[in-house]
Amino acid sequence: MRHILLSGLAAALVASCAAQPQDAGMSGQTASAAPSAVTAAPVPPPATAPPQPLTPPPGAMAPAPQPGAMVPPPPPRYGGSFLSVIGTPFLIAFKIPVCLLTVVVAAPVAGLSEISGSNAEGAEMREGLRDGLARNCGPPYSVTP
Repeated sequence: MRHILLSGLAAALVASCAAQPQDAGMSGQTASAAPSAVTAAPVPPPATAPPQPLTPPPGAMAPAPQPGAMVPPPPPRYGGSFLSVIGTPFLIAFKIPVCLLTVVVAAPVAGLSEISGSNAEGAEMREGLRDGLARNCGPPYSVTP
């Protein structure tokens, strides 16, 4: 709407300037009122483009996500949360004895690996025992959906 109004005002300004007498030159004399042999052709109004929307369409101004930007996780599914609530007590009930059994087995084996003569094999065995203890006794402590 604003674009149409501005183009209409520009056309009116051009028409009013064409109707006023023009300077004959640098001397300051004005053109005579008598009709001259050369008449100015009427200036057609400027072509108007279709009106442009003042605001961009929705989503056009949204910034592009940065590479590596955090994307929010999708909302949890209801079946998964139900499984988490029901399954967590069973996980804890099974995790405690498995962890205790792992500690009972891993402690003497770690001691024996230290006593053995080869440090390379003993260090590799102790690393495996640490990984097993972390997997059997460490997180997660709840069922994840």
